[in-house]
Amino acid sequence: MTWVKICGITTVDDALACVEAGADAIGLNFWPRSKRHRPPDELYEMGRALATQPRRIERWGVFVDPTAEEIEAAFAAGAIDVAQLHGDEDPTLCTRLGARAVKALRLAGIHSLAEFDRYPGDRFLIDAPFAGYGGSGQLVDEQLAHQATLHAAPRRIILAGGLDPDNVAGVIARVRPHGVDVASGVEARPGVKDHERVRRFVAAAKGQRSVP
Repeated sequence: MTWVKICGITTVDDALACVEAGADAIGLNFWPRSKRHRPPDELYEMGRALATQPRRIERWGVFVDPTAEEIEAAFAAGAIDVAQLHGDEDPTLCTRLGARAVKALRLAGIHSLAEFDRYPGDRFLIDAPFAGYGGSGQLVDEQLAHQATLHAAPRRIILAGGLDPDNVAGVIARVRPHGVDVASGVEARPGVKDHERVRRFVAAAKGQRSVP
């Protein structure tokens, strides 16, 4: 089944709803300019609360051009399992973090595929080329996204950009990513998740087969 991440979590209640819905991961936004950002201490508390749940869920910290110290502080607090690097980070940071990092790449054209060859790692997140670094609801170019899955293979691709409960199954069938990531598509308003939309999104995505 397709791997599913719900991003932009701002409350423990929303995080637990994602666990109950069957999501595989949640995203906590550490970028101060995001509409879904919360102070680090609150994000640490949310991340640690998830660690006590009977069903384990991956906790991703979303960063944009962070210092290594910012990332290491989130790991040291026991709040995250993975650092999602969504800015213009140098490949050396990914190398330093190893399997704890996933690089997010914005697909702005066929030339963007060369970015996969610059960064290490066995998972990548791909998104639409939006200046706000994700969460815009802007649809990704499906044809280009499919080319990205082929170019990056056997590394795994997680697709973001304009997904919602009504379109996610069709997009998965056409693009064939390993996983999908959603923020605005399951919200009542920015930073507040609609739990019914979360459940519908996870069910629709899990009903589709992913690539290995």
